[in-house]
Amino acid sequence: MGAALAVLAGGGLAFAAANDFNSYTASETFNPPAAGSKSHPSTLSIHELWTAKGNNGHNTAPLTKIVAKIYGMKTDGKDFPTCTASKINTAGNTNGMWNKVCPKKSLIGQGPVNSVLVSPNGPTSHGVPCNPYLFIYNGGQGSQVFFFTETPFAPSSQYTCVGGAVKTGSAPAYTGTITQPGKSNGNTWTLTIPLPTTVSTNAGGTGLYASLEKLNVSYGKLTTKKNGKTVAYGASVACKGGKRPWSFTFYAQNYKGQSPPKQTTTIAKSDSC
Repeated sequence: MGAALAVLAGGGLAFAAANDFNSYTASETFNPPAAGSKSHPSTLSIHELWTAKGNNGHNTAPLTKIVAKIYGMKTDGKDFPTCTASKINTAGNTNGMWNKVCPKKSLIGQGPVNSVLVSPNGPTSHGVPCNPYLFIYNGGQGSQVFFFTETPFAPSSQYTCVGGAVKTGSAPAYTGTITQPGKSNGNTWTLTIPLPTTVSTNAGGTGLYASLEKLNVSYGKLTTKKNGKTVAYGASVACKGGKRPWSFTFYAQNYKGQSPPKQTTTIAKSDSC
């Protein structure tokens, strides 16, 4: 398995080891950058930007799992409205409403995704554009829910996949699990997202591979009232020596007949706080 670790001192950096088939960049911006504390959490928003590129003239091979880690951040899903993957998928299959059934304040993040769909046997073949819009919902204290949409469920008509042939719901909503920071995990918040085949190796049920090119997502600075007190969905409660370490680990599967069969790449950085 190709393995890579990039520890960044500045902005997002492309990184790939000699035997890797994908290379990635990643950046993560926190606003405000204040450290906060357990007694006085600092509400924050987050902006994530990834790019991916296949090496040696190949398309990017599909991702199968992503793990995000942030030091000193916590999320409070229990005090906000939820919209589970089951709720979205049931609504879509029952009456075609999909994420329109989600409570407004359950939406915690969103942004555009650029990709192409490619034959699993053709890493150098010409891909078909698939540019959906990603909505991210609070699934509860231990989860976030991800749902790709195309027009008319997406914010504008530019968000289409395979010229409109792949529609909203072709890739059902799916769930990532959250581990809150604590002594046992080095005070690090972790989000683990196993990607279903419908957004990976059977994109939209087409039998094609999803070849990611760019993801640009923002999580809002969300607050609500609980027993007369303002609480935040995402908040900083600590920093480490004036820094906030964070990382993304990308797990990918190669095209059929290509070697190595799998790749794991971690991009890590520390922002000032």
